[in-house]
Amino acid sequence: MHRSAIGVAVVCLGLGLGACQKEQAPQAAKAFSGAARVSTAPVSQGKIFKAYQAVATIEPIEFAKIIPKVGGRVKSIRVVEGSQVRAGDELMQLESFAYSQGRLNASAELAQAEAALAKARRDLSRMSALHQSNAISEQNFQDAQTAYRLAAARLEQARAGLNLAGDNLAECSVRAPIAGLVTLKAVNVGEMTSQERPSFVIEDMRRVKLLVALPEEA
Repeated sequence: MHRSAIGVAVVCLGLGLGACQKEQAPQAAKAFSGAARVSTAPVSQGKIFKAYQAVATIEPIEFAKIIPKVGGRVKSIRVVEGSQVRAGDELMQLESFAYSQGRLNASAELAQAEAALAKARRDLSRMSALHQSNAISEQNFQDAQTAYRLAAARLEQARAGLNLAGDNLAECSVRAPIAGLVTLKAVNVGEMTSQERPSFVIEDMRRVKLLVALPEEA
């Protein structure tokens, strides 16, 4: 009798499990019936607009840092910071006495070189006539030719020296290379000019550029 009771209990338990599985299957189907709907569209190109906030720096496209080509003591200054200048306007004047003396010396050297060349030309002409009549040696004639060539070279050197002295004297008047606004004046009357830093900075603010630092994802 005990074996029969156990067998009946097992059969009832099996029937109960089967009934539970049949009830869960419709519930699972109902759970999947609520899935989200998906819509599609064709791929196309277009602009993506995104706004950024950044600090910008305005700089002129054209500017000039003026460093005098010659050294000297500042005699006078014609502008201040904020002055509007045109190309060619004088910015300052340097003491020019030493450069004036240099030009006078170069002029005197040129006159001497011209006189020396004239003498060498006369000597060469005379030695050439003597050489043709066999009155002098070949060496003497060649020496006269050499002296003439050296005198001609010294004349060219003296001319170049005079041009350089004149340029140096002209550079004592420091002028603006461009039109614009004087944004820096770094010299005062009585000071010596420097070849390492600019005496003036001129910026043409009529055309400027905007420098902006954007993040990498921009």
